[in-house]
Amino acid sequence: MISKNRISLIDLNLQSPDIERIKILSSKLDLKLVDESNFFENNKEIDTLLVSDISPNNILKEILKKNKEKKINKIYLLNLELYSINLFSLISDHYVRNILFNLKQKNFYKILKSLIILLMRFEKLYLVNKILKSTNVVLLVPSIPRMNYIEKKVLSEKVLIKNMPLRIDIIQCLKSKPIIDENLIFDKYAYIYLSGNINNYNEFIKICEFAKSLKLKFVVSTNNLIPNKITNEFSKTLVTTGLISNQKVLQLVKNCRSAVALYDKRIKNLELCASSKLFEYMCLGKHIIASEVEGISHEFNFYKYKNFTYVNQIYKEKLVEENIINVDIADKRFFYEEQLNNIKLD
Repeated sequence: MISKNRISLIDLNLQSPDIERIKILSSKLDLKLVDESNFFENNKEIDTLLVSDISPNNILKEILKKNKEKKINKIYLLNLELYSINLFSLISDHYVRNILFNLKQKNFYKILKSLIILLMRFEKLYLVNKILKSTNVVLLVPSIPRMNYIEKKVLSEKVLIKNMPLRIDIIQCLKSKPIIDENLIFDKYAYIYLSGNINNYNEFIKICEFAKSLKLKFVVSTNNLIPNKITNEFSKTLVTTGLISNQKVLQLVKNCRSAVALYDKRIKNLELCASSKLFEYMCLGKHIIASEVEGISHEFNFYKYKNFTYVNQIYKEKLVEENIINVDIADKRFFYEEQLNNIKLD
């Protein structure tokens, strides 16, 4: 029976792969799922607490308060974004995505607004790092490159837990029938696919050009704004689905010719990316077109994954043709649950 003072703090209203992984991890640790909104009512001493760096600042402040009062024995802090624990990562992320972009547009109002947002993000950085200075904290890190980067910057005990796909999602994908949605029907292997954030628009344009040269569709599922200049130039190539369910994403990954993962090495958080979509792609054995950044290169080397092409090499067109794989069996090395079986936690 789960003790009431062993808890996992999440927003139970959120639906995302991150939340589902937290639920699986909570089960392994024998933690009761508690909605963040109810945390302030918990006055009992806590044996073990699991919290992530996506939690709001008021929750982090309450954790600091309870910890100072010695009401928490052990804290697992799940790190999802490097910029929540590292100052340079936060500044590089904000500078490239917001300030630099708006400087090019000469939009000084948005620059001022973005600086205000940056000040607000500093507060989360401060709170997370203050929690990490406690002796009862274990930091759960999603990649080895990130762990190496923060090794001397963060002194807390660290455990590696990668953002891999859930077994049930992959198995359902392999067993399920094609998507019944007239807006998401594409001929098998007749398209290149990107899910999630675009991250690198210069390389995104190169993929558009590449797909056009092969007379393939480039299907993109993202909530990122794609400039009209790009959508107009590649109107016959680029297909945007908007945000869709993870089940539909995996179906589109399964049947694409190549899957795309783009990152910008100017942003430390992206240079050392801990890409969940990369693991989905590798789990399904897809040919991958990726940015040549440390986070991606490390995983390719670590798993000896050979079925990929870096963006600057994509015009070796035969690589895409020769590496089509009809996926019937998933690679179990990339199941989130499988790695948890090999990790020693509380």
